[in-house]
Amino acid sequence: PPIDCQVGPWGDFSGCSAAYSTVKTRRRNVVVWPLFGGAPCPALEESQPCVRVDCQVGPWSAYTCNPFTGWKTRSRVVTVRPQDGGAACPALSQSVPCDPINCVVSDWTPWSTCLLKVKSRARTVQTFPLYGGLACPSLVEVQACVPVDCAVGAWS
Repeated sequence: PPIDCQVGPWGDFSGCSAAYSTVKTRRRNVVVWPLFGGAPCPALEESQPCVRVDCQVGPWSAYTCNPFTGWKTRSRVVTVRPQDGGAACPALSQSVPCDPINCVVSDWTPWSTCLLKVKSRARTVQTFPLYGGLACPSLVEVQACVPVDCAVGAWS
């Protein structure tokens, strides 16, 4: 009985990375050669034109700041992978220092009454400084009390 040709699976296409490559090729091997008038082997080599496709990426995400490292990071994803020697993908993430956060304090409290010839007032921290932001100013202020003479009326 005739034995038909049998071929293996296609291999991968050759690369198109060189600037002069215009065709990519793949091959397959004969597993069983035809005998006794069996069907001949199909093509063992196949070619396709190289179609250069550059990498394409989506838009950057918003930055997110990591409070433990002090760095903020943004990212983007590949939307089209490079093909046939097309331009490689650019960086997919980017890190820069977090924006500085300055100290914010409350308004001063009213002055206290004089005690031991001084009075004081205070304020509190509402936002602590981060990532190189401006430090907090003094939270307490003390002043000497100015003696006030007693007002006296005329003799009656």
